Amino acid sequence: MLKKVFFVCFLVSSAASAWAGLEGAKNAYQNNDYGVAGPEFGSLAAAGDAQAQYFLGLMAEFGQGRAQDATLAVSWYSKSAKQGFHLAQYRLGMAYVSGSGVVADPQRAFHWLNLAAQAGLPEGQLGLGVLYSRGTGVTRDPRKAMEWFRLAADQGNVQGLYNLGIGYRDGVGVNKDDKTAARFFRQAAERGHAEAQAMLGSIYADGRGVKQDYAEAQKWLLLAANQGNPGAQTNLGVMYSLGEGTSKKLPEAVRWLRLAADQSFPLALYDLGVIYRDDLGSPADLAEAVKLFQRAAELGHAQANSSLASMYISGSGVTQNAAEAARWYRKAAEQDVVYAQRQLGFMYYNGEGVEQNYTQAFFWIHKAAEQNESQSQWALSRMYMKGQGVETNQVEAKKWLVRAAESGYPQAKKDLGL
Repeated sequence: MLKKVFFVCFLVSSAASAWAGLEGAKNAYQNNDYGVAGPEFGSLAAAGDAQAQYFLGLMAEFGQGRAQDATLAVSWYSKSAKQGFHLAQYRLGMAYVSGSGVVADPQRAFHWLNLAAQAGLPEGQLGLGVLYSRGTGVTRDPRKAMEWFRLAADQGNVQGLYNLGIGYRDGVGVNKDDKTAARFFRQAAERGHAEAQAMLGSIYADGRGVKQDYAEAQKWLLLAANQGNPGAQTNLGVMYSLGEGTSKKLPEAVRWLRLAADQSFPLALYDLGVIYRDDLGSPADLAEAVKLFQRAAELGHAQANSSLASMYISGSGVTQNAAEAARWYRKAAEQDVVYAQRQLGFMYYNGEGVEQNYTQAFFWIHKAAEQNESQSQWALSRMYMKGQGVETNQVEAKKWLVRAAESGYPQAKKDLGL
């Protein structure tokens, strides 16, 4: 009987010692004392403690007290996750999503995130919602995605609140509702979420789901901008450049746009280029505009392609070069910039910067005309009338002439005797 009592006491003492060791290791970890935490977690993990295994995974993943090792992190997360530790299940699922330390595997990602989510872990619920929204490892289901985002948000998960706002803004998985979107963005913004603050600022500036309020817009944009959000910095710069809710302040506009441009944010590069071209306008400023447009264009900004082409046409800030203009107009035209489609069509028609080609001219002018560009509609009428790049067709010629007149093009009205 005495031996049995001793054995029970030994087990209780061992468990208490392990608990004390785990708590001590966690306290050391929280205080960034990885030299103390690491060995203690190591001893406990070797004995099968799931929490210790999880923390060793964190230390390996983030290089805390040791070199980063994503593969080792996955190994520890896996040991912990298989014992049912939900945070480890979440981290393991995310590793399978990103392919960090393991070959990306959408199905395994879904398996582990689903376990964490079903257990009520908000991070897991958020992650599972993202998988449903993208169709990663599971059939895409925006409605289920929103359900999981809501569960995460109900537990205070800020990204879940933001994702709900996006869903209601775009009408994905739920009926579109700007007021509800604004409410969720505000909840996330009030918790410091920079993207939500930027979104809420733009909502107030545009009056979507809320009464338009430039002062409120500036307030939220400034909060996001001070967190380094390039979208907010850009919108704030534009407000200062246009004098929306404030007097026009070009130095402030340039300052905020430059901060976003330095992060290679395409819209900021483009908007800053517009200021250098239109509001400043010295030879040095025009040259800077060209550089900014080119950087934005190289990052895929459609309007920057077109603006850069126009600079090459006029020789503003750059040596005049029709061939370069045609090249940049083509990039913009292929991105559906109507003005660029028209200009490229005219360049093919006139053989300016490209070899004259009526077929190509008709192709691009027709694209612009279909989008109600009045000069293109008039030009298209002339091409149908003369059979340039297309078979002669007087019915089509008259149709496009009438459309050009209805769009307000003066020469079309004159041709019709209006």
